[in-house]
Amino acid sequence: PVRICYIAAQAFIYAAVDCLQAMADSVSELTSAYVPNVIARATMEAGAQAWWLLEPQIGARRRVIRSVLIRAASARYLEKAATELDPVTGAAASYGESPAMVADYARVLDITFANTKINGIKRWACETELLPGYTERARKFQQATFAPAAYSIYSGAAHAELYSVA
Repeated sequence: PVRICYIAAQAFIYAAVDCLQAMADSVSELTSAYVPNVIARATMEAGAQAWWLLEPQIGARRRVIRSVLIRAASARYLEKAATELDPVTGAAASYGESPAMVADYARVLDITFANTKINGIKRWACETELLPGYTERARKFQQATFAPAAYSIYSGAAHAELYSVA
């Protein structure tokens, strides 16, 4: 199971590298800061996911639990998108891992997780682990990589804030 976690982290790292390659391909003397900042936001998101999975000193069980929580959240988002595409069947499993598939995998590992409200916010939780939201995870990543304000700058671009497009 811990190897599956490392494979997931590797997928996030590959996604970050793909983003960096896209950034290199898209930047020229005519490019504004907007394009690389949008791509940098995606890079940071993928890097933050990998970092959270690979955080040092957490041990194998916590690493596997984190992997399950990421998979559960991803499966839920995929299910939502699949349902929007096809309201009749909403077959998430046709596109990737379904919530039921993640639950079955976790059950085999004797891992119980839930999407519960904590302080009024829905969070994926298992034992001592809480899946951080996008902003929380990215801010912790930027702190760990000594990149202050990066997430705010890149988020401005991702949301097309005026300061990022002008």
